[in-house]
Amino acid sequence: MSNIPLFKSFAVIGAGGNIGKYVVEATENANVLVLTRPSSTAANAPGTQVERVDYADTDAVAAALTKHRVEVVVSAVGFEGHASQGLLAQAAVKAGVQLFVPSEFGVPSYGATEGILGEKSHFVDILKQLRLPYLCLYTGIFTEFFPGLVNVESGKYMIAAEGKTPFSTTAMSDIGGYLAHVLTSLPTSELKNHVLRIEGDRGSLLYFAKLYEGRAPVARVEKLPEDAPHSELSTFLHKRFDTGAGSTRWDIPSGREIEGPNANGLWEGHKWKSVKDVLDL
Repeated sequence: MSNIPLFKSFAVIGAGGNIGKYVVEATENANVLVLTRPSSTAANAPGTQVERVDYADTDAVAAALTKHRVEVVVSAVGFEGHASQGLLAQAAVKAGVQLFVPSEFGVPSYGATEGILGEKSHFVDILKQLRLPYLCLYTGIFTEFFPGLVNVESGKYMIAAEGKTPFSTTAMSDIGGYLAHVLTSLPTSELKNHVLRIEGDRGSLLYFAKLYEGRAPVARVEKLPEDAPHSELSTFLHKRFDTGAGSTRWDIPSGREIEGPNANGLWEGHKWKSVKDVLDL
């Protein structure tokens, strides 16, 4: 086992965000560097190495990665940071990084041509052009965001679609823990230029509505109201779920689900959190 090549040095960008903080926590026993902007005021986990750099300065980012001999870059930037990933990838190439994990963490995107999914797909093409090995992780929606997805704060469980088709959802702590596990335990050859598809729970909007019975009755709407959390994105996802594309096994180019199991089994013995577990319903 000791002769199997494993990655040992990691950099996390966006460590204060939804997924990044869980990746850092789960890799506490590994060699982890946190890259953050000079203006960031986010608290860093105890014992982590931190470099403050301008993400737009490829030379500075490359120097930080080289200084710490980083082998794997994990990009956990939010939507607003996606535009910076191209420069981060260029810096990674300069620094000799061996694997780049783009900020996918959601429904499958490769093959999309429009919107945020199109941006994610295009970035993977950039990584291919740079010949920088990548690992994509499709997780479905973050379970913690589920109440906002159906706007239960309004007192109703809003559905802007038929709501009968199952989709994937995974808790953020499971996503971060899973990513840390595979990065530190799988041979490098099983990670480079691979796509992993996981889900902590699976069901339709109508199926999960049962968890809110007596609390938030189902309300059929054409679109979520503007005062709902991320109303435009939520409405888009509702309608996308109807097509089957909310499943992490969905393949956009072929327009169908990929047969076979997902990659949950790579984290042997782990108990995945359900929607009911996470939201304490």
